[in-house]
Amino acid sequence: MRVAKPLLALAAAGLLLAPAAHAAPGKLIAKASASGLPIATSTTGRALRPRALLVRIDASPSAPVQVSWDTNCARGAKGRVREDDYVSTGSDLVRIEQGFKRPTDCLIDVIAAYEDAALAGSIKIEVFARGRFVRRG
Repeated sequence: MRVAKPLLALAAAGLLLAPAAHAAPGKLIAKASASGLPIATSTTGRALRPRALLVRIDASPSAPVQVSWDTNCARGAKGRVREDDYVSTGSDLVRIEQGFKRPTDCLIDVIAAYEDAALAGSIKIEVFARGRFVRRG
C-alpha cells in the first residue's frame, strides 16, 4: 500500500495536467485545410490587440511544408507590414512577427504547400492570437 498511494497521486496529477497539455495556444483566428494533389492552402485572419500571433501546420504524410506569411499590423495611425517564410517539418508552433510590440489590429495571411509538388496528402493551417484582450476580427 505504501507504493500505491504515491502512484495514485501521480496518476491523479497526470489527469489534471493532461488537458492543459492539449489546450489551444491562444484564440483561434483562422484555419484552412486542403487535401489531394497538388496541395496548397491559404487562410487569412484578423486579431484585435494581439500580443502574439502563432501559426501551426499539420501535414499528413509528414513531409517538409513550405510556409509563407505576411502581417499587416497597425497601432494608432501607423502601419507596418512584415513577411517571411519557413519550412515546417512537423506540427510545430511558430511565432509570427507583428511589427509592433502591442498593435491594435493585425491582419495575417498564411500560405502552405508541400515542397515536393508531386506529394499527395493533406495540410491544415491554424492561426492563433495570444493576449489579454485579444478578439477575433
